[in-house]
Amino acid sequence: MEQSPSKPINIEASPPPKPEGVKSRVKEWTEKGRNWLAKLWGRTEEAPREVLKEVGDAPDIEEELVSSVDALSQPTAGNSDKEKTEIFSPLAKGEFLKGNMPTLSGEDATKFYEKAEEIYGPVIGSGKWCTVLDSGDNVAKLFNQPDHPYSYYEFVFMKRFGGKAGLPDFKGATVNGYGLEKINGRTLSSLINEATKGFTPDQYRERLGGVISREQAQQLLDNVAEYHRITQRVHGDLATSKGLENIILDEEEKIRIIDTEWEKIGTQTPQSELENLHSWLTNNFKIEGLNLPQTISDEAAEEGLRQFKEEVNDMIVRDSVFKNRVVGFKEDVDVPMVKISDSGDVLIGKHE
Repeated sequence: MEQSPSKPINIEASPPPKPEGVKSRVKEWTEKGRNWLAKLWGRTEEAPREVLKEVGDAPDIEEELVSSVDALSQPTAGNSDKEKTEIFSPLAKGEFLKGNMPTLSGEDATKFYEKAEEIYGPVIGSGKWCTVLDSGDNVAKLFNQPDHPYSYYEFVFMKRFGGKAGLPDFKGATVNGYGLEKINGRTLSSLINEATKGFTPDQYRERLGGVISREQAQQLLDNVAEYHRITQRVHGDLATSKGLENIILDEEEKIRIIDTEWEKIGTQTPQSELENLHSWLTNNFKIEGLNLPQTISDEAAEEGLRQFKEEVNDMIVRDSVFKNRVVGFKEDVDVPMVKISDSGDVLIGKHE
């Protein structure tokens, strides 16, 4: 009798259970087990026989736990649909993303930084907190400490206030950083150094007189006052002793402000920040008749900064052990998916 060829057996392997789900289920069963044993222990004196019978009739906890964990392996309709619609594509050259900043750490972060210049162009500046790359009409600002709360404060601040009160336009998120409008121009610090180079101290103030016009000096004061009103805080790093390196005169000869301070605001207040600038412009640049604009109160600035930080803290996840280390934005606040491919490409995911 001729036998029909046997059909191949298709064995579908179940996906591994989700680690977080397994931990949750084990924790649940551990708590149940503790409660059950505590009740039994309390009854051993008064009803030993019943306790022995209950122990003998108890279900096999190990089998139930394994069964429960296996159930976690079976994708629900929602999870299956989500896995089928996650599309990843390489981060394009010069591309910035919608939503909040996705983060990478450890080896994946190192691989991203190795690719950063290929994606965003050459490095044009670097400091304690960030590295800046030239990306044509824009710049990419990548945080050197992307797990520090200051990095998240700055990201949300620029996303919210970029393009206002002389600040550069916000262009979108990227991995461990964000994109900004590139301001072509000269810092006030560099203009001062150029104007006074080679001159004696007696000639110094005479040379400063032509660095900026009265209109530009007034625009600077007005911009700082507007900055206070819009952001409800001081800038914190416009110290005249440093030559105003965070103030730029752009190609259209307009005053722009960059690099809001987070680490060392100190005792500065909106009024003192404006008064120091006004005094410095009047005394050193010999510009008379400058108006000192109205600004917000010290109390308003203190409360505004407190509320802003509190709001951002509600958006982020902190490390369970090292509380000053941030893991990332919460998943429900619009964060693009990101991963590194085996070949080292930076892949951005979206749901379709």
